Amino acid sequence: MSYYFYIIPAFIVIVLAPLLLKNHIKSKDKDIIYNSRMSRSIFEKSGMIIIVWDTDGYILKTNTYTEIILGYTEAELKGKRWIDTIIPEKLREHMEDIGRKILDGKIIENHENEVLRKDGNSVYVLWNNTMIFDRNEKPLYIVSMGIDATQRREVEDKLESNFKVIKDYNKKLD
Repeated sequence: MSYYFYIIPAFIVIVLAPLLLKNHIKSKDKDIIYNSRMSRSIFEKSGMIIIVWDTDGYILKTNTYTEIILGYTEAELKGKRWIDTIIPEKLREHMEDIGRKILDGKIIENHENEVLRKDGNSVYVLWNNTMIFDRNEKPLYIVSMGIDATQRREVEDKLESNFKVIKDYNKKLD
């Protein structure tokens, strides 16, 4: 009886534990692969501009939708400072302040600004930003996600203009 008392736990530790651990690792690997594929799919198919930049302001990664809206390929943007590449000169100081606030931990949500396309035209983008930290809670990357708000902006401008015309017309009637 005492012989089996030692053999069974040893059998579990020597034979079964590695098999169970191997199956657990395979399961975790599948989870990692699944999560990686899901993240890539969301990144590419989201229907919004996504720009990942480092804490010095250099662009690290963009998605396909960024190319569709801004006209730049990822290769053309990668390694360039976002502020010098896609921000009109008249807005750079203000946008530098926004960038500093983000780096200081203040996440700026629903911030709209003009952005330069590769062809020189401008679009308006409504941005949301999030910070990615390393294991020690040190900022690594900023992910800026934006939607093209140009058409909405144009409609708002037309409505405002029409409102002004109506208001002026009403004043004449008084």
